[in-house]
Amino acid sequence: MLSPINRTSVTILCALLATGLGRCDEVNVESEPSTNVIDYAEETAYLLRGMQHGRELLRRGVVKVQGIREIDHPEKPNRNLKEKVTGFIAFDFDTNRLRHDFSFPVRTGGSFRAEDFQDGKTVQDLTEAMSHYTAFRTINSSRTPEYFVWYELFAEGGSNLMIADADQNWSPGLTEDFHVMDLRSLGLIDYHEFHGENPRFCNPVAAHPNMVHQHLPIEGVIERMMECKVSEITKNDSMVTLQWCGYTLTIDEENGFTPVSYFNRVDHYREKQQNTTDWRSINDVWVPVGLHIEHVDVVSSGAVDRWDLELDWQSVNEDLDDSLFRYESFPDVHESAYVIDTRGGDSKILGKWADGKVINDFDVQPPRDNFQVSWIGGTLLFFFVALCVWLSRTIFFSPATTGDP
Repeated sequence: MLSPINRTSVTILCALLATGLGRCDEVNVESEPSTNVIDYAEETAYLLRGMQHGRELLRRGVVKVQGIREIDHPEKPNRNLKEKVTGFIAFDFDTNRLRHDFSFPVRTGGSFRAEDFQDGKTVQDLTEAMSHYTAFRTINSSRTPEYFVWYELFAEGGSNLMIADADQNWSPGLTEDFHVMDLRSLGLIDYHEFHGENPRFCNPVAAHPNMVHQHLPIEGVIERMMECKVSEITKNDSMVTLQWCGYTLTIDEENGFTPVSYFNRVDHYREKQQNTTDWRSINDVWVPVGLHIEHVDVVSSGAVDRWDLELDWQSVNEDLDDSLFRYESFPDVHESAYVIDTRGGDSKILGKWADGKVINDFDVQPPRDNFQVSWIGGTLLFFFVALCVWLSRTIFFSPATTGDP
């Protein structure tokens, strides 16, 4: 965790890290600048390190998330979407524990019924007025020093509840539409990053891992931003706005160095994105309490995808009970889902899920030791029968021998 921030200390820190971060070669290490001209490199380092320090003060927390995802297709109103988003997140960076439950709409589609084709209507006739369909993806996941567990429910179909080694990467199913991200990075990520894509900063670098393998950890986001050369800095009271590479970031310097607005136009202005974040001080720590992310497809369809989320903090930097991180507390696992343990590279079925716990049920799969004994015994029996057949053919069906009288 960084020590208290001031401009001189951040300037010296940036100069020392110039080789690693690659964009601090223009830093002025004098404590009293000789002119009133803003040194962009120094000011950027000061603001970014201030943000990192403020966010790293948040070590533990429990937060409930609720909101709306809305998709507006001006050209295809039958594909519009407006549905609820709910979530529950608990984390403890000091003990390497993370719990993440989320349910959100992910797509709309269409379906035809037999009666739709009355009066000679064709598929093409029906396409424009196709009835829309909303599918929800629900994720329960938890990571502790003991294991990494996840369960995914999509529409009406649920997965197995999978138990893996603690350092296991996220399941491919968890990388679509929403990522288990570091909440401390909210306000510094855009629509694409929110959906799990790689950051689009000026000079993207390799992902920066942290203890709980979250997407876009705050330390990695700050390091990537340090790679970008800011072209303009403007100030309005406590608000400081940085511009670079089509990005505009506004930071509230006096209220915890909190990022309040993040706007960009990318891909030669084919799309634009707006991200605004509300913050509140709880237990002397600034935490995000509201998030609005909006993406507009300017050229193609004009479709707008909006996420409006409210974060209700139940606990900030207080001790957390271990039961929050146990998979037995997962709320969305379907009855009779299989519980499969893959730790150590050796997969085995522990049983089925029932009443919030694992019930041993080996009618489907016998205990592993008995299964191995049965397999070995069956193999030996097969070779024994084959040997008996070969001997019988040799003895009873061999050609008769003849000799001279």
